[in-house]
Amino acid sequence: MPAAALLATFGLNAMPAVRAAESPTIAIADVTALESGGIILMPVTLTNSSGASASVTYTVTAGTATAGADFTAGAGTVQWQAGESGTKYILVQLLADSTAEPEEVLYVSLADATNATISRSRAALNITDSSSTTVGALAAGSVSEGAGTATVSVTWTGYSTATVTATYTTADGSALAGSDYTATSGTLTWSGGETGTKTFAVPIIDDTDDEPDQQFTVSLSSVVSSVVTRSTAAMTIVDNDVTPTLAVAAASVLEGAGNATISVIMTGTSTATVTVVATATSGTALAGSDFTATSSTLTWSAGQSGAKIFTVPILSDLISEAAETFSIVLSAASNATAGSAGTVTVTDAPLLSISATSIAENYNTGYAEMSVTLTGNSTQTVSVAYATSDGTATVVQDYRRRTGTLTWGVGESGAKTFNILVVDDTVREDNETVYVTFSNVLNAVMVTDSVTLTIVDNDGQSASPGVAVADAVIVTETSGTTVVTEGGATDVYYLQLAQQPTSSVSIAIGTSAQLSVSPTQVWFNSVNFSTPVSITVTAVDDAVGEGLHTARITHTITSADTRYNNAGVRAFTISINDNDAGISIVQSGGSTAVTEGASTGDTYAVSLVAAPTQTVQLAVNVGSQLTASPASLTFTSSNYATPQIVTLTAVDDALVEGTHTAAVTHTVTSSDSSFNGLVLPTLDVVITDNDSRVVIAQSGSDTRVKEGLPAGDSYTVRLTTAPTSTVVINIATLSSDISVSPASLLFTAANYASAQTVTVKAVSDMLVEGQELATITHSVASADSTYAGAAVNNVVVFVMDREGAAATKIDFDGDGLSDIGVYRPTTGQWIVQLSGSGNGDVVVWGLAGSTDVPVPGDYDGDGVTDRAVFRNAFGQWFIKQSSDGTGYVVTWGVAGGKDIPAPADFDGDGKTDLVVYRPSTGQWFVKPSTTGVAIVFGWGLAGGNDIPVPADFDGDGRADYGIYRPSTSQWYLRLSSSGATSVTLWGTAGSADIPLPRDYDGDAVADIAVFMPASAQWVVRRSSDMRADSITWGVAGGNDLPVPEDYDGDGKADLAVYQVNTARWFVRRSSDTRPDVLVWGIANSTDYPVQAPDFNADGTAYGRP
Repeated sequence: MPAAALLATFGLNAMPAVRAAESPTIAIADVTALESGGIILMPVTLTNSSGASASVTYTVTAGTATAGADFTAGAGTVQWQAGESGTKYILVQLLADSTAEPEEVLYVSLADATNATISRSRAALNITDSSSTTVGALAAGSVSEGAGTATVSVTWTGYSTATVTATYTTADGSALAGSDYTATSGTLTWSGGETGTKTFAVPIIDDTDDEPDQQFTVSLSSVVSSVVTRSTAAMTIVDNDVTPTLAVAAASVLEGAGNATISVIMTGTSTATVTVVATATSGTALAGSDFTATSSTLTWSAGQSGAKIFTVPILSDLISEAAETFSIVLSAASNATAGSAGTVTVTDAPLLSISATSIAENYNTGYAEMSVTLTGNSTQTVSVAYATSDGTATVVQDYRRRTGTLTWGVGESGAKTFNILVVDDTVREDNETVYVTFSNVLNAVMVTDSVTLTIVDNDGQSASPGVAVADAVIVTETSGTTVVTEGGATDVYYLQLAQQPTSSVSIAIGTSAQLSVSPTQVWFNSVNFSTPVSITVTAVDDAVGEGLHTARITHTITSADTRYNNAGVRAFTISINDNDAGISIVQSGGSTAVTEGASTGDTYAVSLVAAPTQTVQLAVNVGSQLTASPASLTFTSSNYATPQIVTLTAVDDALVEGTHTAAVTHTVTSSDSSFNGLVLPTLDVVITDNDSRVVIAQSGSDTRVKEGLPAGDSYTVRLTTAPTSTVVINIATLSSDISVSPASLLFTAANYASAQTVTVKAVSDMLVEGQELATITHSVASADSTYAGAAVNNVVVFVMDREGAAATKIDFDGDGLSDIGVYRPTTGQWIVQLSGSGNGDVVVWGLAGSTDVPVPGDYDGDGVTDRAVFRNAFGQWFIKQSSDGTGYVVTWGVAGGKDIPAPADFDGDGKTDLVVYRPSTGQWFVKPSTTGVAIVFGWGLAGGNDIPVPADFDGDGRADYGIYRPSTSQWYLRLSSSGATSVTLWGTAGSADIPLPRDYDGDAVADIAVFMPASAQWVVRRSSDMRADSITWGVAGGNDLPVPEDYDGDGKADLAVYQVNTARWFVRRSSDTRPDVLVWGIANSTDYPVQAPDFNADGTAYGRP
């Protein structure tokens, strides 16, 4: 391949084989130099040497530069040897001066070249004035942290016709951008001919940390038309924060408090960890006898401030003594300054005492009265919690469990009592014991933590088996109850023996001063033992205004027949109607509470217990904290028994008071001397303040928790103004029914307006308590006098009982009381009267004109009943959650089948489970809310007419499988706790008896019960003692629908009926047997009381058209 082709292949051009020589040339180049540059080299270049030596002459001549002043003039020759080429240099001497002047120029000219030609004959040497070429940054400076900005100067000196620019940037040293200063960058510019100083600002961040002085740097770069003599400068930020200080907040504590809690407060913050040693040292209070010597190191992390808690155990004694003090000394403080010692004052605590006691099983009242005595006065509220537990006695069988709290107000002393119900059984047994323990003692010293109650047996001298009540003496009350009236109606009951005695039997009848009985003793023998003997009960007509009250009747048996001698006979309670002057005051919900600024208040009802002979005027006295409407009430002989409602509202003042109380008193005047001047109890009204500097916001309108539900409830706390020092809010409760977290909140000037959350949860127990109230208190500690000791509102928590579920199911407002309500199929409306407010509540949830079955329950576990319907045509459940108002649909059942909805809590999680009973197969289909995994269980007669009656028959908090078989009146139960099964005959076989399992006796166990429409009788088998109760409540042979629920909140189901033809509700309250009558619904309509189940899923209550 030819060479040219090869070069072309690689993209090169082939060179001619023979090349003509180029002529040598000489050229000179321009140069720019500083005036102070000294000797400057001007380059002269020979290109393409001819092989012979070459030369050229030069001369240095003036342009704008002046010879002798700015440079030295001269001339000379530049030579290249034979064959040499390249660059040679002409040396030009520049002369520097101190005069600022513009750029100048001189010229170097070439001439007389030999063996070469001159291609560029003259070049310029541009001279830049040295005095105009320095850009310098300000030397290292300092700025106070609180100055806001640091100003940095850059100075340009000299003179330039060109624009000069310089870029500046900041960089971290020990000072950090974002926390100590703000990173800054930019460009400074000097126009042509401009000189002097330019500045830029760097923002400085003023923190509150005590820290060393810190530095950052400023750098210059990208300088144009100038040179830099100092490109970096340091800036020092001088700290302006004082060293944090530590102070002990004064504290006081009662001797019986257990511990003194002292706040050590740090004001200011540090970038380093702060520690201090706190030590409790003796004063008039001595270590070892009044408190435990304690020392502890308290630590604040970097950036932290506020209070740390130091706890000192306080030792109690039973010696009456004056107030004593000890000191909290701070030492060994690091990175902070320790203040002087703080003082803790120990005040002698009042004493709480109780004595052991005993009571006979058949004691007249049936209760053991326990008395706790407070000795000495307290400047604070005193309280103690009590609880019973088994000794040799067994709860339910021998006594009823009691828990509660006794409280003494400020300055109050003396005895407070509580009662323990003792069960009068018929078993011959040894005396038995119940333990009463005390805890949560506040502001007092409990002399003993426990006491023993002895129950003295009344059934014989030995623990040998006796005769059961049902087998010994039969007690029959007419109409199921015994009611008498002072100065009026008497009542009778009957006694007879169940078995023929071998010897005569004497029964002595005892009662209180409120009653008389006739006869007071009856005799039975082998002939008349089965003949009922009537006992007439008469009320003693006293002159005391008591209203409806009660008394007990007891029986003592004497006989030579050992089966009867000292055998137990049922004692029972007589209801007594009063005929004396008296005034009844009933607070709504059992207490009265109002809130400043609220649009609504609270109410109580007033009525007379007897008819007056003259008009009675009652004035309501409220003071300056409350208003009452009306302020006076008038009663006559015609309206005396009708309750009149008084509404109390809080006066919205501007005082910071926190939760406080006001007293309501009454003045009674009348020409009827029985009423004139009657002294009524004082009403204590709790007022929630709206002026507190500490704002508490409860989720919703209140705080509610329920036993067994892990979520609980919450409220938030914030401050209204920025404090000058850390504010610590301590949170506490005396209630054993709730837990609160956290125990304290910390606020500073930085976070004061941010709401912090407090979580409240219910503590589960096995007690039947119904709805209870628990109070959360707040105390404030701070070195800021505005907040120190500031009044803060309490939070009242509604605690809903899990154990009361057997008594109450229909509670739409979560107040622990069953609400009255109907479901209207024609419109799909739920029309409910809320027990908490008395207001009506109407919600559409169901298909108008359909056969939807109402199936209310607590499906979301928030302690409030949810509205729900079962639509048989599709086997669907439509549920509207009370917690958030959302609705959802679940298919659980056979569409168009005969499945009967039977919702209940089978897994014990506090939520109602979806359940259907399938009569065709006798199977239960359960969808547990905990797992959602279907449970199918056979319990019932396939193809029969069994009625599902799920309820908690064993008291374990879970629903048990239960069916009632109308054809045989048998109850078939399977207990969830043990799997045990039972069959009980209760009702009339083949009748229309309606099964109604509820907790009628308040022992947290569902009782077997039926309502007999033909006689309007309720027949209940009490689970607590297996006693049968038979009470008539309703219209025999009428169309009454039984609706038993806990309407009065005592943990027991009340007997109640809904009268279809009048839409009246008749409720017999278990707490006082008082009847309540209310019209709610449309008479003779299809309105369906939501308390009633549908036994055949046809959209009618109990399957009755």
